[in-house]
Amino acid sequence: SSKGPIHAQLQFNGFDKIKYFNHGILGFLKASFALISWARHEKVYVYAHGHIPSIYASALKIFTGTTFVICHHQQPEFFSNLATKGSFKPKLHMLLAHIYYRKSTYIQSFSPEVTLSLTKRNVPPGKVIEIPLGVKFDSFSKLNLDNPSEVPESHNVVSIGRLVWEKRIDLGIQTVAELINSGQRVRYRIIGEGPELKRLKTLAKELKIDSFVE
Repeated sequence: SSKGPIHAQLQFNGFDKIKYFNHGILGFLKASFALISWARHEKVYVYAHGHIPSIYASALKIFTGTTFVICHHQQPEFFSNLATKGSFKPKLHMLLAHIYYRKSTYIQSFSPEVTLSLTKRNVPPGKVIEIPLGVKFDSFSKLNLDNPSEVPESHNVVSIGRLVWEKRIDLGIQTVAELINSGQRVRYRIIGEGPELKRLKTLAKELKIDSFVE
């Protein structure tokens, strides 16, 4: 992206090798030349935060020979879910993900769920470094739903985020409907705005739980 406050902050903190690149072939070539230049004098690692940066990083490895580490924060089944919408695009991205999983030196996993999904994709355990920022639900006490005294009178659930399909708020609404239909008292508040707002409201009405969803 263009030079901005992040670059200024890095310079203020004493970082001296700061470059910024635009999208496209020209930006990729500039990044390649910068990495090659730095690699002449010291070991260079590329830290790829997310899917698109990981694609770039795997390409940079081919052209520059640099080692790269992936920070994996996307939903484990995101592309498989996207594929159910009937588009070819997710299949292409699943292939690209498979390539950068294989080419990376390490992958940082932010939750046990992500670690499990990487294992299912045959990523060697020694390549995965778990940084458990996600919630380990196994550590929660198990409620005995047959014993009313152990079940809270009501559950308050809140989702905060952009209302776009990628966030899968619709699954949250469907889950709340299952809980309510099973006799649980749930209040679901969704905070955010985006193109999915109307569809999510319609879904809550269709499931007859709009009085429990705000």
